[in-house]
This record gives sequence, structure tokens and C-alpha cells, in this order.
Amino acid sequence: MEELKRSNEYSSYDLIKLASQAQREGRNVEALNLMKEVIQQGTDTGEALDRGVFTKIIPYFQKAGLYLEMEPYCHEHLFLHWNRSISRSLGHQPVDIQKAYFFLGVSKVYSKMALAAKREKQVTDEQNFLKEAKHHNSLYTQHKSIGEQEQLEIEIKELIELFGEDRTKWPPVFQRRLGIECTSSDLS
Repeated sequence: MEELKRSNEYSSYDLIKLASQAQREGRNVEALNLMKEVIQQGTDTGEALDRGVFTKIIPYFQKAGLYLEMEPYCHEHLFLHWNRSISRSLGHQPVDIQKAYFFLGVSKVYSKMALAAKREKQVTDEQNFLKEAKHHNSLYTQHKSIGEQEQLEIEIKELIELFGEDRTKWPPVFQRRLGIECTSSDLS
């Protein structure tokens, strides 16, 4: 399996399937290592991985009996890889949108970690993870709002360049999007 893990001929999707199979067969440490490989491979190849991949790894730690390694792995590797993935997939968006989705992913990971802590009967960890999840979700909301406003300002500047300063003369679709009153002659 070691040779298989190091081969770039397997897509992330294939590695996830292999990890799931290994876990079903009770090879939990191998399954965890395959999931780590998925995340590392995504970073190495520049593949923008879905947030679900980043949260999916959390239960693998618990099933492999490596609960205590879960949090350090997240802080030292997972969040870094998630940030790189966000930068690749949302690099064209305002910085606050990128930050928002980074914080959303971190919040989801902390929620999964809280669930693992609950299963392990680690009450203090569970409470701390839930607190972090809530905090990062709050940061998501804050940065998303700021980022959406930044994006709107960019769009308005582009529309002004295309159609001029008088917003009432813009095509109705843009007027409606921005909440500008359209005249009945504009709608025909």
C-alpha cells in the first residue's frame, strides 16, 4: 500500500475510495494515512479540494485510536492545506470572501472535532471545540458580509465603466440586482 500512496496516478477521489475501503476492512491507521495523503496530494498538485474532504478526515483519527493526534494535525497541517485550497479556488474573489470561507471550513472542522471528543467522552475538549467552531463561524459571517460589499463595489465600478454613471440607463437586469427602480419603458 505504501507504493500505492506515493503514486500520483491515483486521483484524490480514488484515494478517498481506498481509504473508505481500508476503514471498512478495519485497517484504520492505513485509512487515516490515505486521507492524509489525499490532503497532501491536493496541496502538492494544486488541486482545490472540497471542504468535505477536510472534515472527512476527523473521524479517521478516532477510529484509528489516534484521537490525541487529531488536534495537532489540524493546527499543523489541515488548516494550512485548507487555506491553500481556498486561495487556489477563490483567488479571484476579494480577500474577505477568501477569509470567510477559510473560517467557515475551520468552523466545520472544529464541529467535527467536537463530535469526536463527545464520542471519546472528552467533555472539556468537546466544549473547547464547540467554542472554537462558534467563534470561527462568527468570523465567517463577519468577513462574508465585508467581502460581499467589496465584491458589490467592484461590480458597480465595472458597470460604471461599461454603461456610464447614470444607473437609470443601465440594463434592467443590473438595475434590479442593485435595487434601482426601472421605468416601464426599460422593461420592454
